[in-house]
Amino acid sequence: MASHPITPAAPDSLPGRLAAANQDAILFVIVATGISHRYWDFTEAAARRAQESQFFKNLSIIGGFILLFATGPGRFSLDGWLASSRRNNPKKPD
Repeated sequence: MASHPITPAAPDSLPGRLAAANQDAILFVIVATGISHRYWDFTEAAARRAQESQFFKNLSIIGGFILLFATGPGRFSLDGWLASSRRNNPKKPD
């Protein structure tokens, strides 16, 4: 399994643009979570539970984005799957 360096790719390359988009998504979800799902402000139990559930859902999304940023797309990405498919089934010349 190939390891990905911690240093980001060049900003103008596709992996660099994806890393930047991933960072933007992390920031967006953090801000949206802080603004929209302030469950500690609710006194009614049902509303508090609903907002708490959404808050923790967003935390798990942030965790997924951080994991993707730290490890890179890897072999389970669409690009990795297509590349392995091409290696295993090369086109025969006509």
